[in-house]
Amino acid sequence: MTRIMAVLSSLPQPVQELALRDIENVNVTDEETVANLQNVLGSLRSLRLNITNVSRGMSGSSDYQRDPPQKFHSELPSFWLKPTMSNLEHLTLYSSLYFGFYPICDLRDIHFPRLKTLALGNHTFIHDSQLEWILSHGSTLTELYLDDCVIVWEAAIYHRDCGPTLLPREDFRTHPDLPDQLYTTYDKRWVDYFRAFEKGLPNLRHFRFGHSPYWWDEDTTPFERESEIDIGFHEECYVVFCDGFLPCEYMQHMIWRKEEEGGGRKYVDGKAIKPSAEDRQALVDLCAKVGQTITLHEDDFLCR
Repeated sequence: MTRIMAVLSSLPQPVQELALRDIENVNVTDEETVANLQNVLGSLRSLRLNITNVSRGMSGSSDYQRDPPQKFHSELPSFWLKPTMSNLEHLTLYSSLYFGFYPICDLRDIHFPRLKTLALGNHTFIHDSQLEWILSHGSTLTELYLDDCVIVWEAAIYHRDCGPTLLPREDFRTHPDLPDQLYTTYDKRWVDYFRAFEKGLPNLRHFRFGHSPYWWDEDTTPFERESEIDIGFHEECYVVFCDGFLPCEYMQHMIWRKEEEGGGRKYVDGKAIKPSAEDRQALVDLCAKVGQTITLHEDDFLCR
């Protein structure tokens, strides 16, 4: 990174496009490198970041609670995006880990007055502010791509162990079947998002929601493949966050700890949410608005 940024910063013409594939989720700290990076970011019209987790799959531990993803994603708006706000027209953010809710990536203080294209991969939605952030670019946005993005409709975190999430602690409450944890729910569904896009993005011309067939090709995330996303729903488009369960806290249903007669508790699987008929129709209608004809059936799911 040090040599690359030194070269790019010294070019006679400002760099307008930057695409970083498999960038490790550890930000540089060297002052000269940071200064060169900020200089490069300030002139960009297009930024692609495909973020990879440096400690992925370490045995017996949570990828999500390690320092690198926690620190990198929380700093991403101020470190990588804020310097680009004036000129950026294309933004792609993919991560090998889910991001948005946890690890937190709060975009509310970022706005791109010239943004035309937005692509998100593995992004988690759990708060209306995330939808509103996309809609805030409605006057300029012409392309929107959501690849393996999910709605987190339930979340449980431990009082002491879980780091900061997109939601403040006051949005959580106790639950009788989750001792030592805090619990929250989110009532928006994909139908709400698609209807909002249909009304709030009047200039939208290209839209894709679903799953790219290029996930994990060469053990990495899709790179410059958003226009090839297969449109539709996969079985994990609604997930819960269940803190403390490995290998991944993001799963299809909550795991409760219900009291048994005579004392003690037992683990009980909660319910999962699947895409509704309203979800499917809203996606069909939104695609039709941008000139794409699709057909979705109740039991058709994209393979992941």
